[in-house]
Amino acid sequence: MVILWEDITVQHRFLEDKKKLLSGITGFAEAGRIMAVMGPSGSGKTTLLDSLAGRLPVNVVVTGNILINGKRSLYSKEVSYVAQEELFLGTLTVKETLTYSANTRLPSKMSKEEINKVVEETIMEMGLEDCADTRIGNWHCRGISNGEKKRLSIGLEILTQPHVLLLDEPTTGLDSASAFYVIQSLCHIALNGKIVICSIHQPSSETFDLFDDLLLLSIGETVYFGEANMALKFFADAGLPCPSRRNPSDHFLLCINLDFDLLTSTLARSQLDLPSSSNSALGTKKAEIRETLIRSYKGSGIMINARRRIQQLKPNEEQKIKPNIGSSATWWKQLCTLTKRSFVNMTRDIGYYWLRMVFYILIGITVGTLYFHIGTANNSILDRGKCVSFIYGFNICLSCGGLPFFIEELKVFYGERSKGHYGEAAFVVSNIISSFPFLVLTSLSSGIIIYFMVQLHPGLTNFAFFCIDLFCCISVVECCMMIVASVVPNVLMGLGTGTGVIVFMMMPSLLFRPLQDIPKFFWRYPMSYLSFTTWAVQNIAHDGRIVICCIHQPRGEVFNLFDDLVLLSGGEAVYFGEATMTVKFFADAGFPCPTRKSPPEHFLGCVSSEFNGVAALIQSKNEEPLVGKIYDTSRLKQLCTLTNRSILNMTRDIGYYCLRIVFYILISVRAGFHLFNIGTSTEAILTRGKCDGFLVGLMIYICLGGVPFYHEELKVFMMVPSNIFRSLADLPKFFWRYPMSYISYTTWSIQGQFKNDLIGLEFEPEVPGDTKIKGEEILNNMFGIRNGGT
Repeated sequence: MVILWEDITVQHRFLEDKKKLLSGITGFAEAGRIMAVMGPSGSGKTTLLDSLAGRLPVNVVVTGNILINGKRSLYSKEVSYVAQEELFLGTLTVKETLTYSANTRLPSKMSKEEINKVVEETIMEMGLEDCADTRIGNWHCRGISNGEKKRLSIGLEILTQPHVLLLDEPTTGLDSASAFYVIQSLCHIALNGKIVICSIHQPSSETFDLFDDLLLLSIGETVYFGEANMALKFFADAGLPCPSRRNPSDHFLLCINLDFDLLTSTLARSQLDLPSSSNSALGTKKAEIRETLIRSYKGSGIMINARRRIQQLKPNEEQKIKPNIGSSATWWKQLCTLTKRSFVNMTRDIGYYWLRMVFYILIGITVGTLYFHIGTANNSILDRGKCVSFIYGFNICLSCGGLPFFIEELKVFYGERSKGHYGEAAFVVSNIISSFPFLVLTSLSSGIIIYFMVQLHPGLTNFAFFCIDLFCCISVVECCMMIVASVVPNVLMGLGTGTGVIVFMMMPSLLFRPLQDIPKFFWRYPMSYLSFTTWAVQNIAHDGRIVICCIHQPRGEVFNLFDDLVLLSGGEAVYFGEATMTVKFFADAGFPCPTRKSPPEHFLGCVSSEFNGVAALIQSKNEEPLVGKIYDTSRLKQLCTLTNRSILNMTRDIGYYCLRIVFYILISVRAGFHLFNIGTSTEAILTRGKCDGFLVGLMIYICLGGVPFYHEELKVFMMVPSNIFRSLADLPKFFWRYPMSYISYTTWSIQGQFKNDLIGLEFEPEVPGDTKIKGEEILNNMFGIRNGGT
């Protein structure tokens, strides 16, 4: 088995400069060997892997040949790709994640026992036995380590036994021990007859020694391609020998990273005293070194041998094969597996439905006590309308709280779909089916409490219609939030967008204005017929300061910049003193630093229990701690600084205020059109109250855009005693009228607006010829607000 690529060039399709991301890259990889693709940031490592895997975006064009075992194929099931950032459902265990993935990808003809056997073998091969039954972990549940997550992501890809395994920086975010373990696992996979190619930024000495081959890139060009153990000789022959006590990979990247030229020029203009270095590579411009290395490689026997080997591996006659993207499992099996997985995720994640269900019940109890035994008296007519408006309005808006969880699940879906595990239809249908029981339970739990406490229209048919109607509204909002999550993948902006859409759909309903009074153009036709609520209601170091920083495994050059060092292991100090004396300290203790290893790597290798079970090897010779001057900052300066920082943050983050201001304006325009020229007729009396309640209530609700959804209930709690939902005279005296109606800020806000709007106006009577109704009388008789106060 062999994969080879010849003269691969990748460049932007639409940019004017046509910048080349890769320029004539040629190489090959054989089965049983593991290759490292190295280079500084922006060198083209990920682009090369994406080219080999057929994952390049549409805005770039690739030229050259890519052959897998002599066959031309852009992507097939022979190739598996492990992305740098793999996402999982944190509520599932390691074994469950592998099992669900196997069921959606392995052939349907395989029995359950055969699939379980494949999963168990994968767990053992990746060394995940100890955490097989441990949840991966999410926001409320601590799970497996980052190293175990990396091995899990690899295990997911080897389930289908691919011949080629491509990995994008699999050691990112891992300590040296975990990184070593991951690469060692990949070596075992390669020894089983697989081709393993992985991009890696800056491996430790131990990790680098595990690689068989090395491809070194710089700005899209090949600097070196050949056996990894010959790279040191190549650099030495080019006049750039690796210094003593230097990690080879650090040396390679130091020579070709052009960012050091920019850094050197920046520091040269500063007033800092820079330490001198004996390293010749540090005193030469990296652009010159890079060009020297590229010329040396193109004229070396290493490149000639590589070209000759490629010609030997190429078949005499190229064979084209049809791309085979997708899963071997049937659509029905994928649907059943995804439904079960989604249901388990929703059940275990308390924030998905359970927390919202608690708020639904709390709202139900709130409404039930607020409108307890509403009765059929004349003054209960208006209260019944307000009650229904409150139930549907806030229960629907509370459904927006599911957006963050939809976004997390969509991220997992996007990653799995890009690898051909399953399609959109199976995911959408499975999500709808798995959420059905929770929506039914939510509707019933809320509906039962409200219906019987308020004593709405008695009868089984009326009760069933109420619960079904509430279920349909919540379901529509859940679907709208799924659409918003797929279009706006940012949580805060998604909440703002989703709220705007829901409010827009609610406005033509009977919540705010009778249907016959809605302007015909747009609002009545067609919006009142498109609005689901219409139908629902109707039916964060300067000089002279002490700088202390925590750093895991710095490069040799970075380590030389530190003055002092505190080395910890197992919560105890192993060394504390001058950083330059650490090497001598370890040598005196019987642990000298090897020639081809940087000091930081050596120190961590000695004290890391992950390597040899060694913990706190040396505990002595701590020097006196440094004493420095501490500067106290006045509270006024702190206040001014924090105010300035906060203003900058609010101004630059469009989701903080700018987006909400847009929604305020849009809602105001919508409300203005919807309630255009409301007038002073008899029908306008109730509409004016709804208008004021709508503006204050919805504006307050949009203020919650930057707050997690469970805080919304607190705002709702404070809004309940106001005149939005029931007149003060009809509020139950215990708790709701005394003291809540006097504590609630919306009580005073709504009353003030009602007075501002109604006092001084006269409304037409129901019977023509009768005396006009004064606004003061409406305040007192209909809303229970006296002109002098509440």
